[in-house]
Amino acid sequence: MKFSFLLFWRYLFSKRSGSLVRVIAWINLIGVGLSVAALVLVTSVMNGFNKSIEENLISVQPHLIVHAPAESVDVGDLVPRLEELTEGEAHRIAPFETQDLVIRTIEGHFGGVVARGLDGKSVAGFLSKVWGQLDFIHDESLALSQNEVILGVDLARGLGIFEGDQISLIAPETLLLPKGEGPPVLKVTVKALVSLQNSEIDGNLLIYDYDKSFPDRFKSSSLWRGAEVFLKNPYRFKNLEKKLHSEFPDYKVQSWRELNGALFFALRLERSVMTSFLALAVLIVSFSLVTVLALLITQKRRDIGMMMAMGMSKERTHRVFTGIGLWLSLGGTLVGLFIGSILAYLMELYPINLLPDIYYDSRIPAIWEWNQTLIIFIFSLVLALAGSYLPLKALLKWTPTEALRKL
Repeated sequence: MKFSFLLFWRYLFSKRSGSLVRVIAWINLIGVGLSVAALVLVTSVMNGFNKSIEENLISVQPHLIVHAPAESVDVGDLVPRLEELTEGEAHRIAPFETQDLVIRTIEGHFGGVVARGLDGKSVAGFLSKVWGQLDFIHDESLALSQNEVILGVDLARGLGIFEGDQISLIAPETLLLPKGEGPPVLKVTVKALVSLQNSEIDGNLLIYDYDKSFPDRFKSSSLWRGAEVFLKNPYRFKNLEKKLHSEFPDYKVQSWRELNGALFFALRLERSVMTSFLALAVLIVSFSLVTVLALLITQKRRDIGMMMAMGMSKERTHRVFTGIGLWLSLGGTLVGLFIGSILAYLMELYPINLLPDIYYDSRIPAIWEWNQTLIIFIFSLVLALAGSYLPLKALLKWTPTEALRKL
């Protein structure tokens, strides 16, 4: 490798090397560095966006949900039982109910919602997290009064609803009543519009205080009741989820990852596609080594013949020139890793406020991971080895006499 490095510098970057080979070698070095830096930076930014979305979701959504049909569960008995099973892992356990409802606006627009009923403390806690307030226990502005609800911002935007508007709620099954019989209609006021930065949730979210807003005669047959569990460590939910499944086999237990499965699948797919395209760029640039090495071998054919005449075997010659290609790719890869890692680390410390307010986060976050950077480094070297070794195997088949012969 020491001999390969000596030839690498003299043949490619010294004044004695040909201008064409030197220019193409610099282009290859810069191209590998830029493509590797882009790959490191983009993967770090994708890590930052994914982490930001996760933190936003787990800050306002329950980490585990235990569902049961309304007629088969007593929430008053379920919550104490869950407190025993969680054994101090839960930060808070609260009852809830959920049902499908139809919204009718004053203008006559209709829409479907998944209405979620919480107790007063849970409603206040939800609003405090969304609005960034911490002391919600004594804040009356965070409590829902009689017949007040909260709507998701995408749902409100789609139906043309604003804060303070009055809407009508109808149980879906009552729309099938015989002709002449009108469905029971509950009129409520929209207290606030909130966004969880998840279009799937914000497009059908309605929250109410089940102690105040809904008399039983307005409730849907799709009503489910249960309890929501907020964990001290949201990422340690798997063991507790299995435990709850075994303790409540007839109930439906869901984690926050399962509830947002479609979103996380889309994020993984987006990350995989972006990484694949950038990896393809690294692949294309790495195989430009073939051009550099082919020109170098053509230019240094006499030198190769002299080496072989002095006793260097074909295998040794092959390894030496493969090493030249590896040194060239290694230089570009290390420069790219250094630049990409520095930029990613700076963006992690000082996120750039660049995006407009319509996005869930106006910052461009980044999270640099050493194991991911190591994978990119190994991937680049494997491509460099393939781009150097395979073409040279076909090019370096001369005998010393053929190599010394004039072109």
